Amino acid sequence: MRPRSLLVLLAVVLALGAFVWFFERELPGSEEREEMAKLLLPRLETGEVTALAVEHGGDTVRLERVETAGEAETAEDEAEAADAAAGELPADVPPPAEWRIAAPERFAGARADRVAVESLVSALAALEKSRTLDDFDRAALGLDPPRARVTLERAEGEPIVLAVGADLPASSDMVVLREDRGEAHVVDRAILHDLTRAAGDWRARETFPGERDDVERVRLAGAGGEVVLERAGGGFRLTRPVADAADPAAVDELLGALTRLAAERF
Repeated sequence: MRPRSLLVLLAVVLALGAFVWFFERELPGSEEREEMAKLLLPRLETGEVTALAVEHGGDTVRLERVETAGEAETAEDEAEAADAAAGELPADVPPPAEWRIAAPERFAGARADRVAVESLVSALAALEKSRTLDDFDRAALGLDPPRARVTLERAEGEPIVLAVGADLPASSDMVVLREDRGEAHVVDRAILHDLTRAAGDWRARETFPGERDDVERVRLAGAGGEVVLERAGGGFRLTRPVADAADPAAVDELLGALTRLAAERF
């Protein structure tokens, strides 16, 4: 064999070996594949869900993720994230996602309960199927019409649509149909509670959605006059009715009470 042909063959073998190595490195192992096979929604990442709609009892609640300034993705952000991962920069903790209610109209624009929304998405991503049903009858399984339906929208890919059917006798399971695939599965029915919330129960109840460290200025007004506190350095200063140092313990107690305020009813 000519030396040139040998070099070409060697290059092909090395390229093929590199391709196989890089390709197989991204593939899940056998144990990971077994775990993923149990999931109703394998490969669903909670962070990729941009909106979800929950239908129950004649109401449709649509919840949409609102991008915050800290979530905007740019080439510079990605480069900084890579440097942080390599230990060259401190890793910034991204701000929590903000969710808003888009429907029904009576609640449109209201802040959604972020914990409730993300708990539902996480529960769906972790939901396991105990078995798959073949040659099923929709009406017999309580899917015509379903008790509830949830639609998950993602930044990429088609929406995932789940329809909730009947409970299985003498068990804690129920039937769920993946309408986007036409597959019926048996799953634990514990998640049904989150899918049958009243529309108003999705509203956020905290009156201040941030943290006490986000507060820069507090104004208290009443019959006795006005008090203004402004952040200065590592604490707060009193700027009205007089300019003076503020009592750190009193300010801390006030901020704690304000940031813990939550609505009992609407």
